[in-house]
Amino acid sequence: MNKLTFAACLLVSAITVVTAEPARPNETAPEAYVLDKLRNGEPADFPKDMAKELSSQFIMKLMTNPDQEIDIHQHLIMINNAVIKGDIQLLNEEVPNNIALTNCVFENDVNFTQTHFIRSLVFTGSTFEKKLDLENVIIDYSFTIDTCQFKYKNPADPDDVAAYFGNVRVGRDLSMQAGAEFDGAADFTQSNVAGKLLGEATKFHSGAEFDSMTVAGEAILRDAQFNGDAGFGKTHFSNLFLSNADFKGPVIDFRMMQVDNIFLDDVSYPPNAAGVLLQGMTFRSMSPASWERLQNLRNHSEYDSEFYTSLETLFRSHGRTNEADRIFMEMQKHNRRENCRSLLHQCGGLTGRVRWIGSLLEDYLTGYGRRLENLLLWSIGFVLLGTLVFRRSAMKPQDEPAYQPEHLTGLRFWRPRRWLNGLAGGFWYSLDLFLPIIELGERDKWTPKDNRRWALRYRRVHAIIGHLFVPIGLAAWTGIIK
Repeated sequence: MNKLTFAACLLVSAITVVTAEPARPNETAPEAYVLDKLRNGEPADFPKDMAKELSSQFIMKLMTNPDQEIDIHQHLIMINNAVIKGDIQLLNEEVPNNIALTNCVFENDVNFTQTHFIRSLVFTGSTFEKKLDLENVIIDYSFTIDTCQFKYKNPADPDDVAAYFGNVRVGRDLSMQAGAEFDGAADFTQSNVAGKLLGEATKFHSGAEFDSMTVAGEAILRDAQFNGDAGFGKTHFSNLFLSNADFKGPVIDFRMMQVDNIFLDDVSYPPNAAGVLLQGMTFRSMSPASWERLQNLRNHSEYDSEFYTSLETLFRSHGRTNEADRIFMEMQKHNRRENCRSLLHQCGGLTGRVRWIGSLLEDYLTGYGRRLENLLLWSIGFVLLGTLVFRRSAMKPQDEPAYQPEHLTGLRFWRPRRWLNGLAGGFWYSLDLFLPIIELGERDKWTPKDNRRWALRYRRVHAIIGHLFVPIGLAAWTGIIK
């Protein structure tokens, strides 16, 4: 290599060094540390014994990187354990790189309204002392706030939102699990997540609003704690896992929710009796798949006929006929109570009272058509009633005036025996009159005495009831009809 070529190489090297390390007279030591790490393609992880304060202006400049002033390797800005001072106001901007500000402390308000993050946004482990506002933000990849602490809470206004995610669009997963805590209200209204919503063991110490939220993948809120109102109205989920969730607030709003599969195993519901709102909720599957285990939900929710109908259809489609029948009967009982709250006042006049009595009879006799075998039990009662009505002392032979055995008359000692014989005779007559097809011969031999006109009239009613109850009850009991 000649001297001219060697001098040229030294000149190029000098120019390269100057370009890679420009003068930074206005940078603080923590900012210079971050920039050096970014240029080397490394995360800026502040040690405990190092100054770590970064200004909000510096953070905004890093995110937007105007004119590509900062050389960022692998499209990643990762800062760990920093303290960020000043308000962040990044509105209507475009952020081209992956942003990971983990275990940081944001001392002032953070506002990213209508900003577009081309890649991921990660705040894992960070603390927000003031408000976080992500209204209308678009995040093409994932959004992660695992183990984050949202400290802002307005004592004068409990509904004041600490973290606002209204109308956020997330291209992949939204993760806020592993103990993320919201001291103030969290609002996810109208947000849209193309992947999963991960919120296992998340703690909402104030209200949590998910109204009109759409999640294409699974929404996992197992073991979550809701100390304020929880709103899921008009949401759209494929699978919603609320198993072991603890709702301590006064209201859970499921109205108009549309979900394919919802899991409510071992959920703790609000203490008030009507804290769960179910009107218009639709679903394909619900767990636990047992009416017994869903009693806790029923006891804490307002009555809604559409919910009961959907639940009955679900159980019947899975072959759980007995469970579906119980739900149907429960629904009919609710309808009876709703339509006639008091026989004396709120019952819709005479027509309403007649319907109430008819519903009551249908309930006790046949379980609203779902327990026709109950007619056999009622048949036993009618036969016993007939035993008293048609006892021998109230009857006479068909071809003789009155039945009075001479060998028993006047003998006080034989009165108990006469009474028992009279009941036995009444039983066989009542059974013969009640059973269809089968003839025991008793009804052709005996008839009520002439002075017992009501027994003569009841005899026809007794026979009609028997000819209806026995065949229907036997058919239902043997499974011929269901």
